[in-house]
Amino acid sequence: MIDIFSLKVEDIVSKIKDAQLTSVEVCQKYIERINKYEKDVKAWVHFDKKLLLEKAEEADEHRRSGKPTGPLHGIPVALKDIIGTIDMPTECGTPIRKGKSYSQNAEIVDLLLSAGAIVMGKTATSELAYLGPSKTTNPHDHSRTPGGSSSGSAACVGSFMAPLSIGSQTGGSIIRPASYCGVVGYKPTYGLISRNGVLKTSDKLDHIGVFGRSVEDVAMLARVLIKKDNHDKATVHYSTEDMLSETKKGPLFEPKFIFYKTDNWKLLDKKSKDAFEYFIKSFKKNIEVFDTPSYFKDIHKYHQIIHETDLANNFGLYFKKYKKKLSKYMQDAISKGNKHSAKDYAEAIDFMKRSYDSYEEVFEDYHGVLTPSSPGVAPKGLKSTGTAEFNKVWSYLGTQKMLKKVINQLDIPRRQVLVEAVVADISDNDALALGLSTITGSLGDVQTSVQLGATNLMQLAADTITDMTAVINLLASNTTSDILSTPSIITIDNEEAEIIVGRNVPFLTGSFNDTNNSAFQTLERQDVGVTLRIKPQISEGDTIRLDILQEVSSIDATITSSNDTVTSKKSIKTNVMVNNEEMIVIGGLIDEKLTDSEFKIPVLGSIPLLGGLFRNTSQVMEKRNLVIFIKTSIIDYRGNNDGLQKLTDSKYSQIEELLGDKDRPKFTIVPKLYEPHLQEHIKK
Repeated sequence: MIDIFSLKVEDIVSKIKDAQLTSVEVCQKYIERINKYEKDVKAWVHFDKKLLLEKAEEADEHRRSGKPTGPLHGIPVALKDIIGTIDMPTECGTPIRKGKSYSQNAEIVDLLLSAGAIVMGKTATSELAYLGPSKTTNPHDHSRTPGGSSSGSAACVGSFMAPLSIGSQTGGSIIRPASYCGVVGYKPTYGLISRNGVLKTSDKLDHIGVFGRSVEDVAMLARVLIKKDNHDKATVHYSTEDMLSETKKGPLFEPKFIFYKTDNWKLLDKKSKDAFEYFIKSFKKNIEVFDTPSYFKDIHKYHQIIHETDLANNFGLYFKKYKKKLSKYMQDAISKGNKHSAKDYAEAIDFMKRSYDSYEEVFEDYHGVLTPSSPGVAPKGLKSTGTAEFNKVWSYLGTQKMLKKVINQLDIPRRQVLVEAVVADISDNDALALGLSTITGSLGDVQTSVQLGATNLMQLAADTITDMTAVINLLASNTTSDILSTPSIITIDNEEAEIIVGRNVPFLTGSFNDTNNSAFQTLERQDVGVTLRIKPQISEGDTIRLDILQEVSSIDATITSSNDTVTSKKSIKTNVMVNNEEMIVIGGLIDEKLTDSEFKIPVLGSIPLLGGLFRNTSQVMEKRNLVIFIKTSIIDYRGNNDGLQKLTDSKYSQIEELLGDKDRPKFTIVPKLYEPHLQEHIKK
């Protein structure tokens, strides 16, 4: 029997993929740990064993069917109970939200699901992610605090009740619990992980972070979550493609670090001081000890002003309606926040910006900062979560600029995705087969494990079709099909693209007469035609998650209205995982129209009066089906692999062939995208 607790997450993923392990087996092992240790650790606030096993079985069935799998397929992940989910409560550590769920998943939850991960349940948090301790104990000594506010998230990993977990940090709520519970905690640079759908305590200070038992495990989870999100304006793009591999082979250049003996150095216990002194001495070639910057002493004051003011703004309603249900910690914080003036808050924000600029200068010559995560081991007692004095500086600064030099050396251009589509309207009055019998005969085998229905999806074998030309030729030769559009879009990874082919039509919205009996109308213009909106997200193994919205609308001339223009519309909105260069078919939207048909004998059927004897009139119900063929291709233009140039040349050759002008001299439409300076930086 495989000992999953001795394996890294990457190894578990590999064994699940190779069918050496199942997700059900993995989850069952963690359930056994929870049954044994949860009564003492108290890390969970919502855990449904039955639901977890059902999700694990679904993950196993997905893999067995041969469908694409994500980088965390079948891996259970725990969530701090401030992260919104549809299918389980999000209570945020307060009785005020008892039994309440969010109306939609947080962005990071959707990213987890897209990566194939399984949400295990919710872990305990300090009240509203602030200071009020949760019920959780330290997994190594139940008389000691696990830290906070991400207490349950750190403790469940530290007690082997979950392989990975997600928490948050506003002061020291990732790094300190990780230190106390003996696990790896990663608080990324501010803006790398979306907070959309997560309880907001302070927009300027809140970070999402992760826990694991190794650096590699943390990297596995972090690279799934690090995505730009348009719904969180703080997020930025950062390439995570090499994140895991770099944890294994180490840096590509000799790193240089700064060690600050901050004013909190005196808080460190003797063993911790001795350990750090030894560490600095052992790596003196790579570490320089600096005096604490003068502006650091003011950061704690300004951090507190921002934090308390934001708590007062965000939880003012709770304070007004449910004050008695709030802890003294929260009551005091909100009361103080209400007393901070707008001038105080503005000054704290302004100081933050000036601190960023000063802090950035450090990384002109250095790659990182070393500092203690806590004064020592977890303190005795459960009435406090310990001090965040060693963490607040870095939460305030957000480490916003600290990776600049590394990014300049290692970052690579974002990959792009080519999306080709064929939108067709197919008539099928015989069998509601959407014309797929014809398609099968011409294009090869069809995977029929998923039946195409009202909103279902059918996936063609990846090796069946190499380009869209075969699809277009097939549909064009079929008299029962009508090609509505063949849009082609190139967009950057994780960026939405849209193409509209149609007309901008005026619609009457009102008619009025003024006091002078002058009549006027108000109009609103809308796009009518074919719209394709798509957002691709590239995952590990070049699998692609597609957010697709396809809409076909037209003016319906068969319906008359005295007041307005009438339109008909067909639309499909779905999310799907596909492999690179794979084609999918989405369809099943059926429209019915009753039409009159007439059969008559030539000449005789046209004779007045007597012609009726030689004519036959009937009504036919015509069914038409909207079918969309979509193929995605990753365009990689790193180094000297100019994928975009090759694509352009290929498309231009196709145009030349269609025009029949093969002897025309070729020329370059798009300039070369080679970026040798990136290679030069890497070599240095």
